[in-house]
Amino acid sequence: MCAVPASDGDQSISGVVNTYYEGASSASAGSTTFTVGASSGANESLATGDLVIIMQMQDAQFNTANSSAYGSGGTSGRGYTALNQTGRYEFARVESVIGPSVNLSEGLTYSYTNADTTLTRGQHRFQVIKVPQYNNATISGTVTAAPWDGRKGGVVAIDVANTLNGAGGTIDVSGLGFRGGAHRRTGFAADATSRFFYVDTEANNNSGTNLRHSSKGEGIAGTPQYVFDGTQVIDTNGVAISDGYPGGDYGRGAPGNAGGGGNEWSNAGNDSGGGGGGNVSNGGNGGVGWDLNPATENVGGIGGASFPSSLNRIVMGGGGGAGLANNTGQPHGGAGGGIIIVRANIVVGSLTLNASGADGVQSPQNDGGGGAGAGGSVALTATSGLGGVTVDISGGQGGDADPANTGANSMHGPGGGGSGGYLIFSPGAGAPSVNLSGGANGTTTTRNEAHGAVSGGAGSRSSGAGRYPCTADIRVTKSDTLGDYQPGATRTYSIAVSNDGPGDVSGALVSDTVPAGLNIDSVSCSPAANCSSLTTTGQNIQATVNLMLGDTVTITVEVTYSAAPEDY
Repeated sequence: MCAVPASDGDQSISGVVNTYYEGASSASAGSTTFTVGASSGANESLATGDLVIIMQMQDAQFNTANSSAYGSGGTSGRGYTALNQTGRYEFARVESVIGPSVNLSEGLTYSYTNADTTLTRGQHRFQVIKVPQYNNATISGTVTAAPWDGRKGGVVAIDVANTLNGAGGTIDVSGLGFRGGAHRRTGFAADATSRFFYVDTEANNNSGTNLRHSSKGEGIAGTPQYVFDGTQVIDTNGVAISDGYPGGDYGRGAPGNAGGGGNEWSNAGNDSGGGGGGNVSNGGNGGVGWDLNPATENVGGIGGASFPSSLNRIVMGGGGGAGLANNTGQPHGGAGGGIIIVRANIVVGSLTLNASGADGVQSPQNDGGGGAGAGGSVALTATSGLGGVTVDISGGQGGDADPANTGANSMHGPGGGGSGGYLIFSPGAGAPSVNLSGGANGTTTTRNEAHGAVSGGAGSRSSGAGRYPCTADIRVTKSDTLGDYQPGATRTYSIAVSNDGPGDVSGALVSDTVPAGLNIDSVSCSPAANCSSLTTTGQNIQATVNLMLGDTVTITVEVTYSAAPEDY
């Protein structure tokens, strides 16, 4: 997992530093080969010795029942029935590259899947990220990622063998994760009360232009046809009718950690809010439509489900669902935050890491508000200096709905807030300052009423990450026990090699030259399991040793005096 530390030298970095490759073929655990597709970002070719991250972005399954069993199969209308490999990732070293085929030096720990949408599952995607291997690095301005495009991007990952100087700079992936649901013009739906957990495009309207419900966001269980990346609406399939979620892209059900879309209660143009995206907590539900009772008539988008993040399993923030608008509003859902992975021996200076979710889009007049994106995930590995790091993994705020209206019965559905994200960092390296708050729900009217909209849940942090794994302090102690020269006398000396950390060591070479005048009788290594080779050539002894943090290997040498040693 260390590849060739420091091979990219000392650099001042800004902009996009990673190259992202689509995973083209699926790969099984233990495999040393997979193929990649198109690339984006820094657009640097893969080569021998490169450090890469393989990461499964989407692989969750969910219950597609058109009822409250949607998602987890329970009664919440959100979630998943199986995560499969979602969020799994690992570092690897590139051994060789032949065309689109990438060969690794060791077999994969996890399996990775690439597949298109089917009638029973959303798309599954993994990506391969080229990670620069700096000796020392200084953040100059802002480092960022290529946005997630449904196959790759959304991640900043750097490896620094010695010192990372934050220099007051920023690593920013806010709103670069899973995308929000895109609002498309909606009309009235006489069947809204019976078809609101999912609705497919064709069932709404064969033209696909006058939909009766709003789109779900993007997340770990798939990608809808129409998404909003914070700037523009994107057709991910490029065909007239091609829903990305089994059953349909529209309706309040929340697949995986994506927020559900806003809906009507009856054939009256009720405008409910979109649900917020989730990460380690649930996103907030969208608010009630116009002139409806929050307790009994809320069909706003459901917030995306929580994800069990850990050291080796992290995800981008779920995208918020679009709000419902039958007038002039465009209440798209907000995008989730991306992922930041930093490995450094020492961190100095101040550094800001921003993986917050984007806000849902507001409806300025009498329409619903968009659900917000969830905060993303940050993983920090270092030996010291993390106390100078500030992390923002907060969820976005739900979009407001008709906020300037003063009418007593003119409330529309605000968007739900996005969940906070996930931070994991090395213990004993200092504690980063972190904003992990869930995003607030949007409000409606000048009275700032929630009208059934809910804030996203808070994020979480953990000090469960290891220390930086690619440097180690090796201590070598050679004993001096030969005593005075006596012809024909046999003596023994030892070489103790200890790893004082913080990283583990594989394949360290220990070399010792025995002075002329001493014949080598025998050489041994203990524990034998820590020595992968032990050879003697002439007067030279070489051992290849493997040392975990805290290990000591002892090489014992027996010699006999044949003459007075030349150098003793």
